[in-house]
Amino acid sequence: MIFLKILTRDYLQYTYFMDSKIIFGINMSHDTACAAVIDGEVKVAIEEERLNGVKHCDGNSRYGRIIPFLSIRYCCNQLGITPNMVDLWLVNAVYVSAIEALTMQMIGIPKEKIMNVERPGHHLCHAYSAYYPSPFDEAAVLILDVNGGLHFDNTKKENYTIFHGKGSNLDLVFADFVDFGEISIPELYTIYSSILQLSPATKGDYGKDDPMRSGGKLMGYAAHYFNEELRKKNSKGLGKIFGSNGSFHVEVPDIINEKDHHYAIKIEKLIKYLRSKGKIFDTDYDVKYDSLFGWDIKKHVFWKYRKTPLQDFENIKFAYEAQLTLEEYILKMANYAHELTGSTNLCVAGGTMLNVTACNRILKETPFKKLFVQPAANDAGNAIGAALWGYYKIYNGTNKFYGNGKVYNTCLGHHYEEVHIEEALFKKNWAMPFNVKKIETEDEQVDALVDILGKDEVVCLYKGRSEFGPRALGSRSFLASPRKYEMLNKMNTIKGREWYRPVAPIVLKEALHEYFDAPFDESPYMTINAHCKEHTIKLAPAICHIDNSARVQTVSEEYYPFLTKLLRRFAEVTGQPPILINTSFNIEGPIVEIPADAISTFLKTNYLVRALLLENYLLEFPESETESLD
Repeated sequence: MIFLKILTRDYLQYTYFMDSKIIFGINMSHDTACAAVIDGEVKVAIEEERLNGVKHCDGNSRYGRIIPFLSIRYCCNQLGITPNMVDLWLVNAVYVSAIEALTMQMIGIPKEKIMNVERPGHHLCHAYSAYYPSPFDEAAVLILDVNGGLHFDNTKKENYTIFHGKGSNLDLVFADFVDFGEISIPELYTIYSSILQLSPATKGDYGKDDPMRSGGKLMGYAAHYFNEELRKKNSKGLGKIFGSNGSFHVEVPDIINEKDHHYAIKIEKLIKYLRSKGKIFDTDYDVKYDSLFGWDIKKHVFWKYRKTPLQDFENIKFAYEAQLTLEEYILKMANYAHELTGSTNLCVAGGTMLNVTACNRILKETPFKKLFVQPAANDAGNAIGAALWGYYKIYNGTNKFYGNGKVYNTCLGHHYEEVHIEEALFKKNWAMPFNVKKIETEDEQVDALVDILGKDEVVCLYKGRSEFGPRALGSRSFLASPRKYEMLNKMNTIKGREWYRPVAPIVLKEALHEYFDAPFDESPYMTINAHCKEHTIKLAPAICHIDNSARVQTVSEEYYPFLTKLLRRFAEVTGQPPILINTSFNIEGPIVEIPADAISTFLKTNYLVRALLLENYLLEFPESETESLD
């Protein structure tokens, strides 16, 4: 039995553990992160970017790879321990030197406490992060991302992987690898995004892209294939753009190898195809493509980057080809997972599986009846997977903590106490351009927010433990009424986002099927698309994307009691549906984490946001200073 009374820099906390092992998982690829697991339960998890402000932080520095020190300290503080009290440290990364970096920089920690997840461990960590937090006692697990880990002999890398989970066991069923001279379907997706220049790495650095930001953008942009207005605007040039028949039709390109469920593309075949579409100027003829992994070809191909506006339908059609190709092959992989396991439950992870449209089609078009998407399906989630691997494989854990009524809640960060809120609010010089009011009860807080939301103004919500993963789910969010289409443009203006990107809705779980056609009964992590019903398009047009889809998040007391209360009160007072726009509380950088960042970001909105509920404090700009949609 261990009883700890630890005075940390931030607060005094008591933590009680009985015969338990504390396991920390570290992700050392992009989206570096730390997570702590005790007895199969994820106790705390945080991405380093939330603390250092570096979006998609990968630990690269002029001094080499740096481990996520801030995240490690954060997790220790949450548990009330010091690093030397951690029983086991597990590291995951796509490169083999990760364990060396961790061992060198964990000064004072015995080397025998630091381990690497068995290779190839990247998809293995994704699988552990997907299956064990799921509500299923039995499920197939499908892992797909842009870049997996290297095989033992370094001659190939993970493409997609299938596992089968039963109880506390998770077994490998099938592993497909990309060989030298090949490119994966997700890599193809990012190349299309690069050619379209959806995510230039830096302004003015045309021709370079940030692949970490491209996936979600291409998904939202590709939906404009169904934009009738843009089709009509481009109709006069159809003969020139699409050929003499002026066809809008898009098909999956016939360039993909499908032998024995191996889905990849030969680099030479890809280059020939993209050259035929006018997307390549030239190539480096001195390079032997059979010596490269697909991701490396971007250094050796002179791409013909987009020069025409994104509103041109030629560009939209090109994007939709990438989206359609990805969806079709995800369905093939999912069907094969069912064939191998016979399960009707599916868990997925890997950054590619954050594609909500593909996840919707899995439920509609495959034998799977239920789907769990790890909310942190990107590489940050591998911190959770690494720690869970340690619990089940090193310590022979037999307890599957989640399931049988125990739900996984991805709000795994700190809950900042009043002392921290007041310190940020009153001990910094904000010049106080806003009014501050303390509101003690949740009912009064809800009434204050509803009053503002009912006037078609935007609010920031900072309440409870922060979310782990790329999507805000109501703890660190911008919220607004969706009843006017103009609110979509206002939200994108506030966040500095592109015109083609949608905003997502939160809806009461019990009202889901009243307003959306959905192949599921709940989606608490905003990971699957639904289809807006006809009356929803009229009542809440701001959350209906151009193809009438919505990346819906269902809200219930089980996961989000405050949001549930807010939605019910909003519907009661305004007469509108129990639906609000929910988008992440950030402007350009990572989602806000500490109270001071929340206040700073609120001020950056330049009076386009009316108020910020910062736990029990309401910060509000004078009504005359803010802009409403009226």
